[in-house]
Amino acid sequence: MNEIKRLRVFIIFLVTGIMAGILAFILLVLNMSMTLRLYNQAYEHLELMAKNGGVNRPFRVPAGPRPQDNNRFAPMDGESKSRRRPKDMPPDREKGDRMEIHQFLMIRPEMNLGFRSAFSVRLNKDYELLNIISEDKKSIEDEIIEQIQEVARKGIRRQHEDGFFYCVYPENDGNILVCVMNRFSEMQSLKQLYLITFLVYCGSVVVALLLALFFSKLITKPIEQAFERQKRFISDSSHELRTPISVIDANLAVVLSEQPDNKWLRYIQEENQRMGKLVTDLLYLTRNDQNRQRYHFSDINLSETVSHAVLPFESVIFEAGKKLELNIQKNVRAYADESAVKQAVTILVDNAIKYSNKGGHIKVNVFTDGSKKIVKVYNTGSAIQKENLERVFDRFFREDSSRTGPNNGYGLGLSIAASIAKLNGGSLSCDSDGLNWVEFTLKFR
Repeated sequence: MNEIKRLRVFIIFLVTGIMAGILAFILLVLNMSMTLRLYNQAYEHLELMAKNGGVNRPFRVPAGPRPQDNNRFAPMDGESKSRRRPKDMPPDREKGDRMEIHQFLMIRPEMNLGFRSAFSVRLNKDYELLNIISEDKKSIEDEIIEQIQEVARKGIRRQHEDGFFYCVYPENDGNILVCVMNRFSEMQSLKQLYLITFLVYCGSVVVALLLALFFSKLITKPIEQAFERQKRFISDSSHELRTPISVIDANLAVVLSEQPDNKWLRYIQEENQRMGKLVTDLLYLTRNDQNRQRYHFSDINLSETVSHAVLPFESVIFEAGKKLELNIQKNVRAYADESAVKQAVTILVDNAIKYSNKGGHIKVNVFTDGSKKIVKVYNTGSAIQKENLERVFDRFFREDSSRTGPNNGYGLGLSIAASIAKLNGGSLSCDSDGLNWVEFTLKFR
């Protein structure tokens, strides 16, 4: 189920990211085109003013013939039929002509009243005012003149500040002509456009997130159902197998009591017991996957729990000609389920006994590292390749070089130990040099 959740999260982020990126690109292009158009219009008009000696000539609507059947000016009643249409209206856009963004948004030069607020100022070489070229000189305040003088001192040809656009032109006689246009209202409208597009973007991202959430559930639903069917199958089949396995074991015990030296019956009994353990492990993992395994969390003495789990193996390790070393720090406490922790440690120690060589070394360490409580189980004699360090916790995984032999299991033990660690708020990791040793590390809170 965790894999399905990760897949769902990946789909949500992928869909949302793609839609957000496309929308951001569209809105960015729109805003940039509008901004560049506003700036270019201002500077182009100021260039024309400079060529005209600083005189502002407002934009005139171009004249042109109009089609007689223009529906936009269709008569509304009988009296309006005699009404004359304006002569100086711009021609309609013919079919097939390209429509620019500003035309689509109904932004036309004839609507741009900011050109009427343009004027020019002539300064001498010391940046002192010589004259103002404007039809409305009284509306130009002294503060604006001082600001124009500061702009001229910078020596930059095109500038804009606080909604004013400036073009600075040195003249042949040493004077400086500064053409100015007040486009404060247009700049405010542009800021409002930025705000609107930002709000539209945020709203669209929320909508994209909701759509991604819906489609992720829709896409992963068949996979989730397949997993559920698989879990039910494993659970049901395991329950069904427990009864015949128990019957076989009971019957073998009766037969072996009469024929204790029959080695073939012993082989059957051993394999039957292995099959019984496999079924038990499968049921345990299924209950964990379905969150049906009950854990009783409490503050436990991790040092004593590990000691009690390892001590029963001392005689087995001694008889196998191997060496056991315990380095257990006293009174290490952790918040976990004591029986589950004991089961995980038992699995790791049993694994170390199986895959260590004769005369090998097995070490069990318990200590604290900051807020973490750590249990390490180390053994020599076998190793796990680097590329298999993560896969070693997969169910039924057995590496050829170190997971074969007469005492090998089915590859579920480490998977159970990792599941126990995770459900107890900890983790289980593996390390190996790939040649001579393996070390498993349990970490708890």
